[in-house]
Amino acid sequence: MKKEKLNRFLRLALLVLACMACAAIFLLNIIYLAEVRYDTSEKVIPYWGFPSSLFLLVAILLLAAILAQLDGKLERVNQRKLFLILSCIYSILALYLILNVEPTLRADAGAVHTAAQQIRGGNYIAFQKGGYLYQYPNQLGLTLFESILALFSQNPQWNMAVNFLLVLGINDTAFRISQELFQNRAISLLTLLCSFAFLPQLFFILFVYGTVPGLFCMISAFYHTLRFTREKKVKNLIALILFCAGAVVLKSNYAIGIIAIAIYLVLQMLKEKATMKMAVALLSVLLCLVVPNRLVKGYYEAKTGADLSQGTPEILWVAMGTNIDNWACTAGWYDGTNYRIYNEAGYDRETASQMGMEMLRENLEKIRQQPKKALDFLQNKIISQWCEPLYESLWSGPMEAAGQETYTRITESLYCDGLAEDTMTVVCKFVSMLIWVGTLVFLICCGRKTEGWELFLMYFLGGLIFHTFWEGKSQYTYPYVFCLIPCAMAGFWELSRRMKKLFSK
Repeated sequence: MKKEKLNRFLRLALLVLACMACAAIFLLNIIYLAEVRYDTSEKVIPYWGFPSSLFLLVAILLLAAILAQLDGKLERVNQRKLFLILSCIYSILALYLILNVEPTLRADAGAVHTAAQQIRGGNYIAFQKGGYLYQYPNQLGLTLFESILALFSQNPQWNMAVNFLLVLGINDTAFRISQELFQNRAISLLTLLCSFAFLPQLFFILFVYGTVPGLFCMISAFYHTLRFTREKKVKNLIALILFCAGAVVLKSNYAIGIIAIAIYLVLQMLKEKATMKMAVALLSVLLCLVVPNRLVKGYYEAKTGADLSQGTPEILWVAMGTNIDNWACTAGWYDGTNYRIYNEAGYDRETASQMGMEMLRENLEKIRQQPKKALDFLQNKIISQWCEPLYESLWSGPMEAAGQETYTRITESLYCDGLAEDTMTVVCKFVSMLIWVGTLVFLICCGRKTEGWELFLMYFLGGLIFHTFWEGKSQYTYPYVFCLIPCAMAGFWELSRRMKKLFSK
C-alpha cells in the first residue's frame, strides 16, 4: 500500500512539474521568436513575436475545429499507405537537398568526419596532444560510427542518405509509440502527420553529427521500454539495452533519456510487484551510462596502443553555460571557454578542472550579487534554445559565409536567409506551437487517466534542466521537443473532441 501511495505521489508531482514547465515554454513561444544569424558567428536574435503567435494560435484552433468534424473518418485512413506516401515525398525532398548543396562538412561535424578518415588510413594525429579526439574523447563513439559508414563510402552524401533512412525510422517509431500509448487510430494518424510535418528533422539530414542516429536509438529505446514494461518479453529488454547503448555512444547528451528510462522503470516497480526481469532491466539500463563508452575507448586504446586522454573536463561547459557575462552568441552559448581554459592549463585535466571550478564559483557569486542581470540571462538563454522553431537545422547545413555552396535558387534561398527560409520559419513555428498546445492540453486533461507519458515528459524536463546550466544551443533541444509529439497529438485530439461537444451544444 505504501508503494502504491508513493507511486501516485511521484506521478502527480511529475505531472505538476511537467505542466508548469510546458506552460512556461508555451508562453515564451507566444511572446518571442528566436532566429540564428546565417553566418559563422552563430548570433541568436530574439524577436517580439506576440501578434504572429496569436494568429498561429487561432489557426491551431481552426484546425482543431476542422478535425472535430472529421471524427470517425480518420479511423478509416490506411495508415501504412499514408506512411509510404509521406516517405516518398520525403525521399524526393531529401534527394533534392543532398544533390543540390556542397557536401563539405564544417566545424565539429567536419572534424569528426576527418578524424574517422585519418584513423582508417592509420593516421592517429587526432589522438595526439591538442588533437580533436584528445580534447573531445566523447566523440569516439561517433567517430567509430563514421568509420563503419566509411566502409561503404567516404562521401558525406552517403552519411546524409543514412540520416534520411534513420529519419524515416524515427517517424515510424513515433507512430508505433502512439499506438502503444493510446490504442487510438486517430491519434496515431495525427502523430504520423505531425512527425513528417516537423521539418527541422528533414533539414537535419544534411547535419552529419550523430544527432539523427542518436535520436533514432533513443526513441527506439523509449518504444521498447513501453513494450517491455507491459509484456516483460526478453526480446524487448535486449532491444532496449542495445538502443540505449547506441544512443549514449553516438551522443553523450542522450544519457538524459537513459536516466528517464531508469526512473520510469522504478515507477513501474513501485506500481506493480517487482520482478527479477525488471531488476535486471534497471541495472542494465544504468550500466549503459558507463559501459558502452568504456568499451569504445578500450577499442581505440587497443588500436592506437596508448592510453587515451580523458579530455576536456565537463565542468568547463557548466562554467561557460552559467557565466552571466557570456553573450558571445547569446546568453550561455559557446564562447570558447572550454577550449581556452583547457589550452591554458596545458591540457592537464586536473588543472583545467580546478580552473573551471574557480570560474563556476565566480559565476555563482556574480549571480548572487546581480540577480536582475542573472534573471535576464536565464530568460534569454531559455528563449534562445526553446523558441527557435528551426532548431538550427538550416544553420547547421551549407553556409556561404563558411565557403559552402548551394546549387539552386531554392537551396540558396533556404540556406542563405531568403524567402524559403522565412517561409520555413513560419511553418515550423506553427508546428512547434501545435506541439506545446497539444502537450499542455494532454497533461491537464489526460495526465491523470493515462500512463506511459511520464517517460517522455521526464526526458523533456531533464533536457530543460540540463541545458539551462550546460552550453546553450537550440539544436540540442530538438530531440526533446520531437519526443513530445505522441502526447501532443493525444492532447490535440482531446481538444478537438471537446470542441465538437461544445459545437453540439
